[in-house]
Amino acid sequence: MPAVKNISPASRTKELQAAWYQGLSDAAAGVLVHLSGSGRTTYVSRAITAVLGWEPAEAREQGFFGIVEDEDHETLRQALVRAHAAGGREVSVEFRIHHKDLRVLFVRATAVRAPDDTGSPGILLQMLDVTETRQREAKLVEHARWLQKLTGNSGEVITVVGPTRDHEFVGGNALEMLGWTPDEWTMSAFERAIHEHDRARTLGLLDTLFRTPGAKEPIQYRLRRKDGSLLHVETIATNLSDDPDIAGCVLYTRDITRQVVQDALTGLPNRVLFDERTRSAFEQWRKKRRDLFAIVLLRVDRYELVSAGLGPGPADQLLIRFGQRVQESLRDGDLLARYSTDVFALLLTDLSSPEAATVLTDRILQSLERSFNLYGQDVHTGVAIGMALSDRPRASVDVLLRDAEKTLTREAARRRPNTSVADTQMLEEMTTRLELEAELRKALKTRALDVHYQPIISLRSGGLAGFEALVRWNHPTRGFIPPDRFIPLAEETELIGLVGEYVLDMACGQLASWQRDHNSAQDLFMSVNVSAREFQGNLVDRVLHALQDHGLAPAHLKLEVTETALIAYPADAERTLRVLADLGVLLAIDDFGTGYASLGALNRFPFGTLKIDRSFVSGPTGMEESGRSMALVRTIIQMARALGLQVIAEGIETRRQAELLQSMRCALGQGWFFSRAVPAQEAASVLVKASARLR
Repeated sequence: MPAVKNISPASRTKELQAAWYQGLSDAAAGVLVHLSGSGRTTYVSRAITAVLGWEPAEAREQGFFGIVEDEDHETLRQALVRAHAAGGREVSVEFRIHHKDLRVLFVRATAVRAPDDTGSPGILLQMLDVTETRQREAKLVEHARWLQKLTGNSGEVITVVGPTRDHEFVGGNALEMLGWTPDEWTMSAFERAIHEHDRARTLGLLDTLFRTPGAKEPIQYRLRRKDGSLLHVETIATNLSDDPDIAGCVLYTRDITRQVVQDALTGLPNRVLFDERTRSAFEQWRKKRRDLFAIVLLRVDRYELVSAGLGPGPADQLLIRFGQRVQESLRDGDLLARYSTDVFALLLTDLSSPEAATVLTDRILQSLERSFNLYGQDVHTGVAIGMALSDRPRASVDVLLRDAEKTLTREAARRRPNTSVADTQMLEEMTTRLELEAELRKALKTRALDVHYQPIISLRSGGLAGFEALVRWNHPTRGFIPPDRFIPLAEETELIGLVGEYVLDMACGQLASWQRDHNSAQDLFMSVNVSAREFQGNLVDRVLHALQDHGLAPAHLKLEVTETALIAYPADAERTLRVLADLGVLLAIDDFGTGYASLGALNRFPFGTLKIDRSFVSGPTGMEESGRSMALVRTIIQMARALGLQVIAEGIETRRQAELLQSMRCALGQGWFFSRAVPAQEAASVLVKASARLR
């Protein structure tokens, strides 16, 4: 008879408890771990191997806290204390735990009070691996942060409305434009902010759009900022509920107040706002009936002549400056608006008498006695005036406007019965300029402009250092047209960008060709002038295209910029020049010493070369004639050398000038003493001579 094994009650209880844990583990999702009241690991389910790579025995041997991230021990201990105090209620906790392969995973656990193998209180943990969930959440948070930064500089308020009609995302300049933070800009706040007269129509259109996947609708309405001020806005609403990445409606809202009530050219109130303010002011005047109320219309003389002769740019400038002069003549509280193309409107209130209005108009006439300089052309203009006062029976805004317009029409006809001799002469001059502009456009299209090249010489060795590309125009009927005649014309229009692009392309192509054919051209640079207006265009792209198209290295291209160009568009110039310098393009400040901010320009902009203006080198004010010029040139060279800048002296016409500059250790020079700017074929002969010297 086999011996009967004596099993103690405690052992039997332990076996039953282990079997119960195992059955619970088989039924549960995740990993089960039991910790005794003293923190001893008494049970680990087999699922730990699949989730964390550990064998149950390994986990028990080193203790559960041994595989928990050290920084999370206290978090877990506090959760165990809460679970012990909660009786049978579950306590949730998240912490990090080490996989056997050294990865760190996130787990979400529920802790509940349960006895240990001695019957003493312990804690049973059920854990789920939530690493992927946490990573997705982190990516979503990071994406939301990225999206907020991306849209933070937008001029619009960008809102995504979810299926529940709540704002799921708010980006753009909500705080700047509306005064609301993104968190405050809820759907209810949006609905309350819509002007009461526009609310029903706006929300009705949005409701229809929200129910129509794929729909897109522009909606204009008035919206109150948080401070109560009113904006005119336009919302482009698009229903993207079928797009799984959006699953909602996207609202792009922008401020169009200026477009609605402000003249885009002059910045003055437009006719819409003038009408609104005039009617409001008239109602107030009608209630008081004390002082006079007047509407004055001002038509700019010779606007059509300027527009026809000089073009739209100068004509626009005339209107802008006309408005500024009139504004300076007005009292505080007077309203000036642009009423139509060449007509301005004045709203005058609190006039003590008709003479008070006349005093104001006389002041305006005096301000217009000075000429307007429009792109180098002095233009004199006057003004035709039509006025209507409220001292007539049954006056109204419409009646006053009609009377002012009638008066203006009569005055304009009286002032311009015919065209004067001066006007005829100006018109002929302006017409010639327009014809020249048209012919310049044609020359650019047909590539009829020439590019000549002036050698730049090393004053130390006498060798060739580079060329400066200079545009020339030999007109088929007008003959040679000097650059100082057609370049200013191109500057007044967008043509200067086309001229600059043309010269840049020709110059890069020519140097690349020389480098292929002549050994002496391998280290040469090509200088190309850059106009002020080119900084407002895509100069960087054009430079890159020219270099890539002709296979020319950036270090062989030098862009020359005058100080005037830097002053005209300083922010655009600084941004563009820094990008070009980073690309390796050489930069030179041209005509140095003729402006008023040269030292500041050297400090602010990334120039590597300084060109001394020809007026200090040659001519009646040059070094040979003026001791002051000699001292200035010497000082400029010393300063440039101290700053690590290369120096080029322009306008060298005599051997004596070249020798003086050489003695001052000026690196490079150019001028008629060496060579005029010559066509490419003649410039090639300079290269041939340079090659012969090398051999």
